[in-house]
Amino acid sequence: MSSTRRVSLRLSIWEGCFYAVMVGASESLALFLAVKRGATAPELAVLTTLPVLLGAFSQWVVPFFVRLENLKRTMLIFIGIQMVGLLGLVFAAVAPNPFPYFLGSLSLYWVGGLTCGPLWLDWISNWLPRNRMSRFLSRRNSLLAFVTLASYLVSTTFIYFSKSYKGFACVFALALVARLLSWSTMFRQKSPPLPTRDTPFRPVVPESGHGRVVVLCILFTVLFKFTVNLSSPFFLPYTVKDLHFDLWQYTLLTAVPFVGRFAFLSQWGEASKSFRPMVGLQIAMVLIAVNPSLWTYNQNLGYLMTLELFSGALWGGFDLCVVLIIQSYWHGSARKILGLHLSLMSVASLYGARIGAAWHEGGLSFEEIFVRSSNLRAIVAFTCVIALVGLKETRIPLKSYGNFLSTALSLRLSFDNIGRMLPLRRKKA
Repeated sequence: MSSTRRVSLRLSIWEGCFYAVMVGASESLALFLAVKRGATAPELAVLTTLPVLLGAFSQWVVPFFVRLENLKRTMLIFIGIQMVGLLGLVFAAVAPNPFPYFLGSLSLYWVGGLTCGPLWLDWISNWLPRNRMSRFLSRRNSLLAFVTLASYLVSTTFIYFSKSYKGFACVFALALVARLLSWSTMFRQKSPPLPTRDTPFRPVVPESGHGRVVVLCILFTVLFKFTVNLSSPFFLPYTVKDLHFDLWQYTLLTAVPFVGRFAFLSQWGEASKSFRPMVGLQIAMVLIAVNPSLWTYNQNLGYLMTLELFSGALWGGFDLCVVLIIQSYWHGSARKILGLHLSLMSVASLYGARIGAAWHEGGLSFEEIFVRSSNLRAIVAFTCVIALVGLKETRIPLKSYGNFLSTALSLRLSFDNIGRMLPLRRKKA
C-alpha cells in the first residue's frame, strides 16, 4: 500500500471518529429535547417526517450530478450544511419558540448527513481494492459504533446532571465542534487517483444476471425496511409508557445495540469476505424478523438488552452487506445507485411509521403491532431467500449459511484487528 493511500485511510478513521462523536451527541437527543420543550403531536409528526424526506430527496438527486473528481468538494459543502443544522439545534435548546429552529436545523442536518453517505462510499472505494472493502468497512464501522456509544453515554450523563436546557445546548455545541473537526480532517485528505474512465457500471463477475441480483437486493431491502418501521418507532413509547422505564434504563436499552455492532461487526466483515455478502443479507433479514415478537414475551430489562445486543449486530451486518453487494457491482462509482437505494429505504421507513401509527390510533396495542410487523418481516425475508436461491448467480450450498452464521456471530471482540485501524503512528520496521 502506498504511503499516500495509507495516510488517507488513516485520516478517514479520524474523520469517522469525529463524525461518531457528533452522532452520539445529536441524533438521539434532538427529538427528545423537542418533546421536553413541549412539541405538540402535529409538530412531532412534522419533525419526524419532513426533515428525513428532504434528506432522502437530496440523497437521491445529488449523486446524479456529481462527477468523481468533484466528490471531495461536494462532501465538504454538505458537511457544512449539516454543521449549520447543528448550530440551529444549539439555538433550539434555549429559544423561546423552538419549533422553527427544530424544523430548520433538523432539515439541514439530514440533508447534509444523508447526502454525504453514498458520496463517501465512492470516495473511499477508490482508495481500496474490492478484496479489502469488506474488511475496512467492518472494522471502521465497529470502531465508530464504540465511539458513538461513548459519546452518547457521556452526553446523556452530562444532560442528566445539568438539569436545564443549557445542558442540551452544550452537548449540541460539542457535536458542532466534532463535525467541524471531521470537516477539517476530510479537507486534509488527498483525493484518490482517478480511474482511466469513470464507468457507471463495472461488474465483478461476467454472468449475465448480475443486474437482477442488485435489483432484487434493492427491492427486498426496501420492502423489508417498510415492514420494520411498522413497529420500530414505537419501541420508545412502549418502554416509557407501558414498561415505565426511567431515563437510565432507556439509555442502557438504546446504547446496547452499539455494543453489538462493536463486538460483532468485524466478524461480519470477515464472514462476508469468505462466504459472499448476499448470504449475510439473507441471514440478517430472517433473524431481524423475529426480534419484535420476542419483545412481547418478557419485560425484564436484562432480557430486552440481550435482544437489542444481537439486534445491533444484525443491523450492522445488514447495512454492511447491502453496501458490499452494490459496491461489488459498481465499485468506485456506486453513488447513484446507492443514493437511490438509501432514499427509497428512507421513504419506505416513513410510510411504514405512518401506517403503524394509524394501527395504534385504530386500537391496536404496541405488542400487537410488534407481532404484526414481525410476521410481515418474515414474509419479506423468506420471499427474498426463495427468490435469490432461484438465481444461479446467488445460489449457494446450504452449509454456507451455517458457516457464515457461526463466523459472524462468534464473539471475538477483535481488539487486535480494530487496533490496526486506529489512526496512530507506527514505527517502521
